[in-house]
Amino acid sequence: MPTRSLDEAFVMVERHKADIALANHHFGDFHAQNYKLKDTPIVFQPAKLFFASGKDRNKDLLETIDKHLRAWQGESNSLYFEIIRQWGPAKSTERIPGELWWLLAGLGAIGLIASLSTFLARQHASRQTEALRESEARLRGIFDSVSEAILIHELHTGRILQVNKRMCKMFGCTEAEALSHSIDQFASGNAPYSADDAERWLKKVITDGPQLFNWQVKRLDNGNLFPVEVSLRSTRLGRENCILAVVRKTSIHDQLA
Repeated sequence: MPTRSLDEAFVMVERHKADIALANHHFGDFHAQNYKLKDTPIVFQPAKLFFASGKDRNKDLLETIDKHLRAWQGESNSLYFEIIRQWGPAKSTERIPGELWWLLAGLGAIGLIASLSTFLARQHASRQTEALRESEARLRGIFDSVSEAILIHELHTGRILQVNKRMCKMFGCTEAEALSHSIDQFASGNAPYSADDAERWLKKVITDGPQLFNWQVKRLDNGNLFPVEVSLRSTRLGRENCILAVVRKTSIHDQLA
């Protein structure tokens, strides 16, 4: 049912007069806790915003804006992402970069689009396919631009479904090699960093929620071992339940601190 404001919608859910409220993520992130509400992984196709001017006017100004936006969107530490982080949700205590949540939201939207592609293809096949391809390319660019290694695992088996470029560089492998190896082949194998230990950590995500811990991993190309910090949490991408692993290199000193 429509409401006069997002505040009114949140109040109705809080008072059990409605089951769910729809809001943009900025309003939801800032106000959900005030109404004792929880967010969901459901994400709708975001609206596009444009800078507009009169026809055939201010061409140089618009080109300058486009130029700077393209440059900023290609750098994770740019003013563009700094503003997003400032006005977005509070920083996680698990040290996961804020842009990762944007990435997950975008991947969820892509999953929603993909589930509707059969119906949409009958009317807008060419245009929709091109839009989806461009959106996936933009999200992949952000996915590969973060400084941490990212692995997406199947929830119950731990099978590696997707990795970013930083993961390949950190572990000395190609993307194809990463996807063809099991998680225990990246562990050092020395207790408490064995295959069984890795499996226990994945199960703890399902039973106990997000996990943050120190770990020891192995490069595939030369077998060298090195310490890392691992953050695990369950998430939903499209229709699939997954585990998101964010891996950050550390030092022995960091792990003893």
